[in-house]
Amino acid sequence: YMLFYPWLSKKCGRDKMLLVSTLSLVAGYMIMLLGGLLLPSDPWIFKYIVLVFGYGLVGIGQGFYFIMFISIANTVEYNEWKTGKRDEGLIFSIRPFTAKMGSALMQFIVMLVYLAVGVLSVTNKISDIENEAAQKLITDEQKVEQINTIISSVPQSKKMALLACMCLIPIAFVVTAYLIYRKKCFLNEETHARMVREIEERNSASEAQTVDAEQVQ
Repeated sequence: YMLFYPWLSKKCGRDKMLLVSTLSLVAGYMIMLLGGLLLPSDPWIFKYIVLVFGYGLVGIGQGFYFIMFISIANTVEYNEWKTGKRDEGLIFSIRPFTAKMGSALMQFIVMLVYLAVGVLSVTNKISDIENEAAQKLITDEQKVEQINTIISSVPQSKKMALLACMCLIPIAFVVTAYLIYRKKCFLNEETHARMVREIEERNSASEAQTVDAEQVQ
């Protein structure tokens, strides 16, 4: 996606790309949700193809996050245009902060989902088996067999509830983020280019005044 972003940005514009990315994410998660809930597991190949296709759409939609990062970068020029100061370090520090905060929030939501669905004990058992395999207390074959046994013992209702949470919660967050972006962010390509031109003109005028003052002295 990053390889083709410059061409796509000139061809379609950032706003259209963000809309397409949002729709791709929503469609991908919905396909995985409906495919997991409605399609039979036998024959498994058709269900597998549908789920892979849905996951592929989610992958295409990852451009959503790349566009958000570009938007953060563009606020450097907005801040300079607005205040006359270019605080790149301060603005770009927002990126790792939001990434860490998002990761912490994700772990919190995952834990809440496990508790709500009632599969926390199952995940703990699987984690214990993984640890035993890492310590060479059991073989890889035994690990796979034990994990399959634990997963098969989970009621179908809990599996469906977990799948629904895994798909619907990301959709809710993505749609909310898109609506906030559309309502609050106005830094599209045209606005950003205009700000850059005005900054350059302002800087050129300031440099000319400095030169004139030096010549007078």
